[in-house]
Amino acid sequence: MTSRSNKVVPGHPIVLGCGQLCLDYLVTVPSFPVPDQKIRCTSFKVQGGGNTGNTLTCAARLGLASRILAKMVTRLKGNVTGRLYIVTAEKIPSSELMDTTGAGDAFTGGLLYGLCTDMTLEETLTFASRVAACCCRGLGARTTLPFRTDPNVAAFLGA
Repeated sequence: MTSRSNKVVPGHPIVLGCGQLCLDYLVTVPSFPVPDQKIRCTSFKVQGGGNTGNTLTCAARLGLASRILAKMVTRLKGNVTGRLYIVTAEKIPSSELMDTTGAGDAFTGGLLYGLCTDMTLEETLTFASRVAACCCRGLGARTTLPFRTDPNVAAFLGA
């Protein structure tokens, strides 16, 4: 069970997210359905969703001050250049893997945290991978997003 703490890490910028907010419908079924098969759900849950909403929820749970701006359109021009960094993804035992919904958003939230707290790029990517792995251990995009005190990330943060 994760300890819930919304304490903001002092001395870091406010993260402004621009993008989509929506609802996720989470349905549990007894088995994976085959095409065109009718199947009944065993549980149903609705929670906030959307890439920006999930990413900023993750960033806030990790201690960054977050704000959201929806319905913004911009046109970007120019070239994108950079370096390629490769890190090993966090390994999740198959017995703990439940759902990958939101793992990419959680990874992006971990990236935001690393960039805002001056981690090296290698540390940032490893940390983001660990945050995404936490998300895969529960149902839905937000259910298991970690807080700073979550044992899966606390040791990495020195908390």
